Amino acid sequence: MKHLFAPAVLLLTVALTATAQTEPIRIDLGQKGAVVSPNLYGIFFEEISHAGDGGLYAELVQNRGFEEHVLPSGMTYKDGKAFAPDAMNYEHRNNRNWNIPWNLEEKKMTGWRVTGEKATVSGEVIEAPDPLHKNTPHAMQLTIKKVQKGGKAVLTNTGYWGIGLKQGEKYDLRCYVRSAGYKGTITARLVDGTTGLCTFRRISS
Repeated sequence: MKHLFAPAVLLLTVALTATAQTEPIRIDLGQKGAVVSPNLYGIFFEEISHAGDGGLYAELVQNRGFEEHVLPSGMTYKDGKAFAPDAMNYEHRNNRNWNIPWNLEEKKMTGWRVTGEKATVSGEVIEAPDPLHKNTPHAMQLTIKKVQKGGKAVLTNTGYWGIGLKQGEKYDLRCYVRSAGYKGTITARLVDGTTGLCTFRRISS
């Protein structure tokens, strides 16, 4: 029995608890700072420690569309590495041949974990035969076997160092699930990564 999960999440795990900072920040507006040229303006941004993906981009589910392994535009893949377009290194006057390790199989599962309770469950990121959109062609396919009474297939997303929730805020979860013969229920839960306690549960038939 196989089940195909397009951008989906069945179990979200909260791995971190935010700690409020109590030390005050004091700013002296009367003290003159450094002189900055009026011709210099703009902003610097670098994608480090989820400053962009999971930061400015406020998605709480990491690798929601199972597209993390897709190479950035213009790059090529060879022998476990991603290569940037070849260009001249003007410092050393040679081609720079810049590349980074790129483990396709590990990147496919970025942010996700597949487990089974009283069942044998495996997961694989595949190109969906009928994707939701041509720009997100991948989906998580779960294969479930040897299901015992009370058995479960669990698909967990760890978020970006946890799912950052704020009390009183409203959050929407959308997922797309397709199966030819599944008759059971699907449960979406938010679980504290330390205590294992469920903070939210929604069941769909």
